[in-house]
Amino acid sequence: MRRTLSIIKLIRCAVTEGQKESFSQGQSVWSELKGCDGFEGQCGGWSEDGEALVLGQWRSKKHVSAFMESVHDALALKSHQQRTYRYCDVHYFEKVKNIQPIVDNVIQPNRSFIHLTLYRQIQHVNRFTHDILNTENPEPKASDGMLGGFLARGISADDCFLVATFWRSYSHFKGDRRITPCRIRGAEQSGNVSEWRVNEEAAWKVSPL
Repeated sequence: MRRTLSIIKLIRCAVTEGQKESFSQGQSVWSELKGCDGFEGQCGGWSEDGEALVLGQWRSKKHVSAFMESVHDALALKSHQQRTYRYCDVHYFEKVKNIQPIVDNVIQPNRSFIHLTLYRQIQHVNRFTHDILNTENPEPKASDGMLGGFLARGISADDCFLVATFWRSYSHFKGDRRITPCRIRGAEQSGNVSEWRVNEEAAWKVSPL
């Protein structure tokens, strides 16, 4: 039987100037996700450009769909976050490979930095996947500050990949030379690369029950 792939949900919100505090307050409403069937964790924070980025994980497409069709709209209305941003983009991915499960990382209180790279219009998907898995999947060690991550492939576009890594601090990420060759090769193979450096907000973490 084919194993069901976990679903990664990436949310990006361009928050209006002066509305960051209101957005963060609204984010607390999403703590109610913890009781939803199939929910496996959520985390997020602010990018260097002031964008709000949120990563969520669900057990399957079926669980995400059930959530969207049931309580999502009520929670969104309750959060009042629609008033705080200019636009909100949502993308879904299937997880291809763990460095460490995001559900474990979400509940760790000491993580403070998330690095995200979105590769689009990949020309040679198999080669790209091989390079990413073999270069950006080192064995995490407590001493180097890397706490894990994952590789995920776009659901609506199979030439789109998201690579996320989690770190104790930005300085640990900046000083790690292992992922640089992979980022260069990934950029060479991709027609479009977006990168976000996210300072995590501990209050935005939601762990499943």
